[in-house]
Amino acid sequence: MSSLSVSNKWPMCGLVLSLSFSSLSVANTEYKLVENVRVVGMSPMGVGSLTELSPFKVHIFSAEDIDKDKAYSVAEFLNQHGGGISVNDAQNNPLQPDIRFRGYAASPLLGSSQGLVVYYNGVRVNELFGDTVNWDLLPASSVQEMALIAGVNPIFGQNALGGAIVIKSKTGFSSPQGAIELSGGSFGQRSISVSQGVHGENWGGFLSLDKYEEDGWRDYSPTEARNLYASLSRHDDSSELDVFFNFSDTYLKGNGAIPVGLLETDREAVF
Repeated sequence: MSSLSVSNKWPMCGLVLSLSFSSLSVANTEYKLVENVRVVGMSPMGVGSLTELSPFKVHIFSAEDIDKDKAYSVAEFLNQHGGGISVNDAQNNPLQPDIRFRGYAASPLLGSSQGLVVYYNGVRVNELFGDTVNWDLLPASSVQEMALIAGVNPIFGQNALGGAIVIKSKTGFSSPQGAIELSGGSFGQRSISVSQGVHGENWGGFLSLDKYEEDGWRDYSPTEARNLYASLSRHDDSSELDVFFNFSDTYLKGNGAIPVGLLETDREAVF
């Protein structure tokens, strides 16, 4: 009887093993076809396409909007007309503000937490070291179109958690006219801007010169900025070529915080 019990166990084990192997072989032969998905990213240069394709809110400012405001720098214009924009003047200089957009900053102050990225004709303006933004290098007179883009978009690279500011500059074809602007204000503020654009059938050029000076509302706080912008363009039915040149020479001085007691004695004192 013991020999019969042993002989009856082997066939059942073989049956179980055969079933398990057969189930594995069936599972390995099942395949699912996955549809190909093609992802095409938008270039930072495409200001017009960003309005139509971006899932985020995009504010577009034209050259006419900027010219009406008479602002010297891009930062000054954004402070007046950018929705969700706030300005912190911790550096105490009109050309060195901290621009904040929905809590994220683009600042010239090294060490600040940068959360906004700025592009000028497709070139990243944020400095390599610290991603700071020097607003004094961006005169408003050279701007043809500016887009303030909210939300996170990986195409703008690092430090774009809060959004991006995309700027397209003027050419002889987009701005074929001339202008001279003079302005003055309190604390010795004075500025001049001269620009001229021309174009023919295929060639065009644009040139702008800007100068800004002020004595500052505090002692020993002068500011001086000179900006030159030029573009040379060749457009035909099949292609467009634009060459841009920017030059800036600035002397900026911003004095720091002052004790309240000294400020009560002299509102223009420097600590």
